[in-house]
Amino acid sequence: MLGYEEDITGLGVVGNFYDNEQMVGTPFEIKQDKIDFDWDSDPVENINSDNFSVRWETWIKVPVSG
Repeated sequence: MLGYEEDITGLGVVGNFYDNEQMVGTPFEIKQDKIDFDWDSDPVENINSDNFSVRWETWIKVPVSG
């Protein structure tokens, strides 16, 4: 058992945004249907576009093995 067997529902990706380049501190979390940002402006409220990092998480369900 790999720990991935549970049925995951929902669509989208979760982004954990940090207001620094080291991914330290408490992130600001958002969930969206897709990654689609205007990177020339602030990616999310209160996160500086010149000095941030983000970790994206999602699940992919593969319909067949092999």
